[in-house]
Amino acid sequence: MEVQIGGRSAFLQRLSALSAAEKGRVARVVLSFFDLAATATARATFYNSKSEQVNAVHTIHDELLAIDRGLYAAALLLPGLTDFNKQVAILRMLAQPYDSGLLTAEQEALLLAKLILELPVQRRLNVFLDLKNNRVNNSRSRKFILTSILPSARLVSWAVKYRGKLAAVLEHAWGKRGCSILAAILAKPRAEWNSKEQGIVRDRLLKYLDRDANEQALLESIGFILGNEKNLHEPLLTAYVEAKQDLSKGRRLPYEVLEGIRSTYHKNVSSSTVLELTKAQLTKGQRLALQRKAAEAQVELQFNPFDYDPVRLYIYAYERGMTEDIARALEQKAQAIAASLPQRYENIVIIVDNSMSMTGSDSQRLRPIAVALAVRDVLRAASSGSSVLYSSPAVATETMLPRCEGHTALAELLLAGLRSKVDAVFVISDGYENATAGRFNEVMHLVRGLGIRTPVFQVNPVMAAEAIGLRRLSAEIALLPVSDPQALGVGMIRGLLEADLELACRNLLEYSLPLLN
Repeated sequence: MEVQIGGRSAFLQRLSALSAAEKGRVARVVLSFFDLAATATARATFYNSKSEQVNAVHTIHDELLAIDRGLYAAALLLPGLTDFNKQVAILRMLAQPYDSGLLTAEQEALLLAKLILELPVQRRLNVFLDLKNNRVNNSRSRKFILTSILPSARLVSWAVKYRGKLAAVLEHAWGKRGCSILAAILAKPRAEWNSKEQGIVRDRLLKYLDRDANEQALLESIGFILGNEKNLHEPLLTAYVEAKQDLSKGRRLPYEVLEGIRSTYHKNVSSSTVLELTKAQLTKGQRLALQRKAAEAQVELQFNPFDYDPVRLYIYAYERGMTEDIARALEQKAQAIAASLPQRYENIVIIVDNSMSMTGSDSQRLRPIAVALAVRDVLRAASSGSSVLYSSPAVATETMLPRCEGHTALAELLLAGLRSKVDAVFVISDGYENATAGRFNEVMHLVRGLGIRTPVFQVNPVMAAEAIGLRRLSAEIALLPVSDPQALGVGMIRGLLEADLELACRNLLEYSLPLLN
């Protein structure tokens, strides 16, 4: 399916016809979206509360959508878009009726399906609950709910892990009465259904399945979600019911599900028993997250560092210590990401902000410095020669894991970097310079006035709500928003936006829209 050239041409013509002031407004909104798209989460940062972050994200999404729905859609296809931004976008596009333009209705449906299916199931369900809370219940939203849940081969597992959320979401799609009718039918043996009941099950459930799908798994899962716990045959569902009487019968259940059953029905049993029973069922993420608990309970949990992204590995290393295996995995991952970048360097200087603010907030502790170090590794792997400088060198005793302390003092490091004959200087910082505030910008103006043209880039992993985007250390440097090292190349389009809005939008459309084909 090809994106309509006429729609794209019409949009570019409208953009070209805008006044300079209007183009400036569009550029500001698009740049802000680029900044938050790669960095925004629904969590507090060192300097901003959760509500400040969320409100800033909603403001920019609304402004970009109001400028052009097709441009908004194209921006949503960029790699590196955070899950929170996907959730915000899905809610907006489903809440507002389709408007013809850059994309056809079918192409927009493909875009929405892509965004929904890219989300982990728990966040997908949160989007659908947002639809319910915002009273968005049109035919499009109901269709996306049902088509992204019912055909899944993992529905049985979802049923035991997210039973309550799934029940609420399905009630939103089918209504209370519809769920009540379906629950009553599914509680009976299939042989006892009359023709009307068979038709209801076919229309509500079976029509969403592929020909070779497991009908029984779907029927039992939906019945279980809607409250039935009798006459079950699916092993996970029967394990859930039996574990209420005998905890050991739940060893095949997910850890958090059996822990919930233990805390309700077996309060005299220790939590470590659940960990021992379910250790074979733990996800990769849980194997990493539960290492401390496992050590305290003397339960051995093996994990493979190569199964995790660099940011998560760095957070773990800060909390539990760096090992040779983790260091080797980080090095190989950095080399793989560097090989995919569109540009390599002969010699660069990397300045890492390891001030106190880079520890982040309690809700995402250590994530900013973990992103900074992962980017540091990729940049080193993408250059033939590099040197790394730290804002707090006294606490950077371990080159892989510098401690975060003190103020953000970057100006002197910038001067030191520019004294070298390098291809570029990369400053990895959240932009909150406070020792002395504004000094970095003064130095940049000074060196540019002296004719020094060495490219300087600021890689920023933290959204700033008060800036509705990122905090920039200086207007003289290029800004790269990055919360995932694998999306480092996206910053090039952002840099182009600051120089030429029309060319950048053309490149954005040419890059993004073919992803729908």
